Amino acid sequence: MKAPRLPTRLTRWAAPVLLAAGLGVSFGLAWLAQSAQEQRAGQNVSIMAEQIGREIRNDIAAYGTTLRGLHGLFISSTEVDREEFRQYIKLLRLQHDAALLQRFSFIERQGEAFVVKYAEPLAGNEAFLGIRIADFPPARDTLARVLAGGNLTLSAPFRMQQPPSGDTGLILYLPLYATDDPARPYAATGRRATALVGLIINLERTLRDIAEPLVQRHVYLRLTELERAWDTVATDGRPFFDSAQGAMLAAPPWLTASRELEVLGNRWRLDITAEPASIPPATRFAPQLTLALGLTLTLLLYLLVRTLGRVGTLATAKAEQATSELGRSEAMFRDLVELSSDWFWEQGANFRYTAMSGGVVNKGNFPVEATLGKARWELPIVGVSEDEWARHRTQLERHEPFRDFVYQIRAADGLLHWYAASGNPVFDAEGRFAGYRGTGHDITRSRQAEQALRRFNAELERRVAERTAALTASNKELEAFSYSVSHDLRAPLRAIDGFAHILAEDYADRLDAAALGHLARIRTASQRMSLTTDIMMELARIDIEREDVDLSTLAATVVAELPEDDGRRVEFLIAPGIRASADRRLMHIVLQNLLHNAWKFTERTAGPRIEFGEAALDGERVFYVRDNGTGFDPAHAGKLFGAFQRLHRPDEFAGTGIGLATVQRIVQRHGGRIWAEGAVGRGAVFYFTLG
Repeated sequence: MKAPRLPTRLTRWAAPVLLAAGLGVSFGLAWLAQSAQEQRAGQNVSIMAEQIGREIRNDIAAYGTTLRGLHGLFISSTEVDREEFRQYIKLLRLQHDAALLQRFSFIERQGEAFVVKYAEPLAGNEAFLGIRIADFPPARDTLARVLAGGNLTLSAPFRMQQPPSGDTGLILYLPLYATDDPARPYAATGRRATALVGLIINLERTLRDIAEPLVQRHVYLRLTELERAWDTVATDGRPFFDSAQGAMLAAPPWLTASRELEVLGNRWRLDITAEPASIPPATRFAPQLTLALGLTLTLLLYLLVRTLGRVGTLATAKAEQATSELGRSEAMFRDLVELSSDWFWEQGANFRYTAMSGGVVNKGNFPVEATLGKARWELPIVGVSEDEWARHRTQLERHEPFRDFVYQIRAADGLLHWYAASGNPVFDAEGRFAGYRGTGHDITRSRQAEQALRRFNAELERRVAERTAALTASNKELEAFSYSVSHDLRAPLRAIDGFAHILAEDYADRLDAAALGHLARIRTASQRMSLTTDIMMELARIDIEREDVDLSTLAATVVAELPEDDGRRVEFLIAPGIRASADRRLMHIVLQNLLHNAWKFTERTAGPRIEFGEAALDGERVFYVRDNGTGFDPAHAGKLFGAFQRLHRPDEFAGTGIGLATVQRIVQRHGGRIWAEGAVGRGAVFYFTLG
């Protein structure tokens, strides 16, 4: 159906005017957002420069306070020997970042020269003992100033030569003056300085500690020496610290700030540069988001106005379509009611039936007239106990939904039928209870099927019990047979091994090398067969006697039983406190096999590591033994637990091929399971549960 054009001048011109106005407002708001962003970001950078400058001044002032403490030690003492000096400096370095305090020194005047007497830490600073500080240019300039001023004096930044070489350093000096009091040979003031206390600071590390967090936020700082109040020589203007490491930063002017710092006679310029990435994304993209939002709203309003002219016609068409669809829905509902095997019913507020689908009888083959006007408990229902009726009526009185209320009633055919009723409470527009509406269903066939299935299950359980008993008896007979065969084989095998040993010892001089080799192979084969029969006997007599077992202690015992090898250093990790309800003797066999295998297959591994622990996998408690040894091909994992199955040749790794089969049998006897994961050259892990 084609919608008509909007007829009025308002609707023809409103959309273009609204679009033009919206575009202008959107671009204006975006410009205002950009201006506000620049102003706010510039203020933040300026505040940051002020804070960083204050932090630098405070750090250097703190170093001066540290030096004054050392100064006070000499003033308050009769004599400070080297050990007392060392202990005091050690205490200072514990209280501060030792990497920043490069070297403390005590310098005495010897004639007209000042010579280093003590230096701490001494390691790496031995060469400074006894040197004239005037021979060191940065110290020479600072010495002249401290003698002239008599106060705490800071040098200009310089490149340190001692490790870490190349870092920027500063020198702090404080003079000591001679007194006439032998008990107090030094004073803070006087006419002639006779000694100095000094401190070399690693300014590079101090500034790096400040700059590194800022670099992570894309903010960089640069410090440049401007001029020296005590020196007429101009500085080179190059920065002595640059966290950008000379890189050219693409930053607009409003993301830069500069501050001049006055630090004990030094004038430095602090430059702060922030990249656009330093601005949080929500703020950085605010102008673009504002523009996008304004354009989006403008477009939406434009489309809304364009659409308003068609709403009336479309609404009428939709109403007609809805009326037609409602008629079709009602017809479909009536058809579904007729075709459904359920019937529908309604009850009033007094729980009496007021309506029921069907004609003379409903689809449950029960007369409709015999139902209308009655409550459910007034019908000739059987198979419902008094307690069930009481619960059902309580549920109805609470106006709660109910599902599958099952009962029996004699239908029109004279037979008892099973029915299930479900219903929901109905409330009027004011929320008052108006009754129930629901469905009924004949479940006679399903009930009969349930009874037949119950009889079938009982018969099936009886047959399973009989076959289980027969299988148990058969297993016991098989175990007895395996034990008997293994036991009977042991004596002949010992005889073969013994006689072969006698022949090899008593007739060695009469037998050639080939014959002796044959005897050795006979003995090896008989011993392997004897070991195999022992394992078969162990498999045959597995029985479970559960108790509380400390698996961690048991694993440690097994590790202690492993063969000693001075050429190997294996790292064992046994999780503590692992306990389980199991047969102690059989769990010893399980851990013995798994840990011995791990020991064996890490023989050729560098840095062997074996671990025993537990984990929770899919809510199940699982124990495991993990190693970093030879591993195995996952494609052959199915062969691991087969009796006499081996994935390696006997000349590679010794074994009978029955150990993991024994482990699996023991774990299964505990009601658990065992599996393995691994890869060639990447080790293996064996998991097991204990039921």
